This record gives sequence, structure tokens and C-alpha cells, in this order.
Amino acid sequence: MSSPLISMIVPVYNVEAYLSRCLESITAQTLGDFECILVDDGSTDSSSPPGAARRSKAVFPSPSPGGFWPSAGNIASGRPCGFVRTTALFAPRSFWRATATSPGI
Repeated sequence: MSSPLISMIVPVYNVEAYLSRCLESITAQTLGDFECILVDDGSTDSSSPPGAARRSKAVFPSPSPGGFWPSAGNIASGRPCGFVRTTALFAPRSFWRATATSPGI
């Protein structure tokens, strides 16, 4: 299986109120060749990656929750790594536009 074109990393820390809408906008992308990785930074609410991953088949939990910075670069297999704020919402062609206008991707 080949690596995805790009990796988007979503740090998660007590963002239950925002996470569902953010994940909906990510999974609605027209670019199909990407991975989205949730990295738990110690959430104490239901926004932790295992709970969030059940709500979206395109999002995969980090194998090492509880440490965003050390684990983020180790789990991404696509390029370039983008970091997504959970308060961000994306138009459906956002990731496609980013790859179309970035040389070397």
C-alpha cells in the first residue's frame, strides 16, 4: 500500500464542542489521497481520538496518545504535514487546492 500524498495532523485537547464539525469538513474533501491523524494531548472529555475516530472513518487515532509534539512527526506517512486547528473548517476543495499550487507535492 502506498503512502498518502499528504498528512493532516489534528491535535486534540478538550475540544469536544468543535471536533465533530472539523472532522466533517476534513472528511468532505475532494482530494482522496490524504490521511488525517488525531493526536491526543491528554483530553479529559469525549474529544479523545478513540471517541472521535468512531465518528469518522477517514480519521485514525494516534498509536501513542498523550503526547502531541513527540508523536506527531513519527506517525505521518504523507507529505507535507499540515497541522489543523480543531476550530478550523475547510471548503471541500481546500486540500486539493493546496496540493495543486504547491510544487513538489
